[in-house]
Amino acid sequence: MSIRARIFLGFALIALAGAAWGGVALTLREQFVNQAEEQHKLQTESSAFAEMISAHRSWKSNLIESVMNMTAFPGSLDPYTCFYGSWLKGEVAQNIDDAEVLRLMDEVFGPHERAHLDALAIVQYIDRGNREAAKRELDAHIIPYLDETISLYSQIVERYTVLMAETKENSDKLANASFALTMTFIALHFIIVVFLFMSVLFSKSISSSRQPPIP
Repeated sequence: MSIRARIFLGFALIALAGAAWGGVALTLREQFVNQAEEQHKLQTESSAFAEMISAHRSWKSNLIESVMNMTAFPGSLDPYTCFYGSWLKGEVAQNIDDAEVLRLMDEVFGPHERAHLDALAIVQYIDRGNREAAKRELDAHIIPYLDETISLYSQIVERYTVLMAETKENSDKLANASFALTMTFIALHFIIVVFLFMSVLFSKSISSSRQPPIP
């Protein structure tokens, strides 16, 4: 094979390898972007449920304080317009697609609704000045419903911790695969260049040895 043919073959191999690397790299990049978007989605949803825990703990504290001091309760009595109820109508909640999270959200519905609706009885007892009845209602119904609601929210947050860990692991695998691919591409190019260089030197050496001696 002539020097020119070897050079042409070398460049053809480099171009072929570059095209293959580019195709695989593009696929890996798309997967990496998808994983990053999924991680952001999970983080947003997890943060929302962490806020639910905080909001309902505050709701519980305010209700207890109202009963102890016999003062007006400032919290919501409507489970559909409270912080969680309003959030459920939003885009973030509508896009949740994990089966376990959705199952836990279904379980939240009952105790969350009962806690808000039953709080109306406490408000009425407070209005009548009946602290003992308000306290009995609080201890017998509201606090157990709220504790169950908050516990379910906590389980949802734990589920998101697992999902985010899995997503991060997948992202790390993609990053490692991309790095390995890049190193392989560089090594392949180096081998091809060295091969071309050695071929040229070898060809010149053979050509020089075949030249007739000068008389």
